[in-house]
Amino acid sequence: MSSTKILEPQMKATTINYLIEKGQLTSKDTIINEFTIGDFSRRVDLAVVAKNRLYAFEIKSESDTLSRLEGQIAKYLEYFDKVTIVAATKHIPKILRIAPKNVAIWEQKNNKVIVHQRGKIIEIMSQELLLAFMRTSDLSRIAKDLGVYNSNRSEIIYSLRELPVKKIRKTAIKSLQSKFELTNALFWQKAEGIVKIDDLKRLSPYIEWFKRNIDPYHSGSNELVIDLIFQGKVPILETHEDKPTTSSLNQSSQSSSVSS
Repeated sequence: MSSTKILEPQMKATTINYLIEKGQLTSKDTIINEFTIGDFSRRVDLAVVAKNRLYAFEIKSESDTLSRLEGQIAKYLEYFDKVTIVAATKHIPKILRIAPKNVAIWEQKNNKVIVHQRGKIIEIMSQELLLAFMRTSDLSRIAKDLGVYNSNRSEIIYSLRELPVKKIRKTAIKSLQSKFELTNALFWQKAEGIVKIDDLKRLSPYIEWFKRNIDPYHSGSNELVIDLIFQGKVPILETHEDKPTTSSLNQSSQSSSVSS
């Protein structure tokens, strides 16, 4: 008898449940589902902001290949304080061979987590990469405090080059928490007890954008907005900062709607 493959959504739910169980994640922390970094060149399956640190979790289900993993790890280590690879049993031997020692490696088997490598926290202190996490509106507010009034993102970033890195890091983390405040409020409101696959759709990175730009006066309830997004009933979008593409919306909908 063939066993049912455990797909990415279930692995995400199991990962979140494990973090909660171990006291590493609470409703005060921020979860980001499908988080893009590096000028949208990479998409982290799960990012977590907890205790003023940045964590990346890359999920490799039985249906995935490892062809891009080395590149993903290298990029994630640039942006996050700790990187964890969460993988199906069949991938573990190869991941143990290619992943650096500072990368955590977790095996998921029967909805349980087996830690093969603990990894290490190395705080990111790159001014350039920390600023990349921030929205232009957040950067503008910091610049105004320094007497700089400009709407051009690259010029604003240049004006902030003398700020202490620790201050930029603190502000970048607050910016991320603020940006995903609505999705996390929706998630934690519904995620009672054990997190289920269906709860993940409330972490969609497009809910807050939709509420802010398509429904700025919040005339629709949050649940209505969630339903609109995951039924594909959204307007055609163009790509720019903080704005998802139609294809990205569809991918997110399909990924989160897969059942175990």
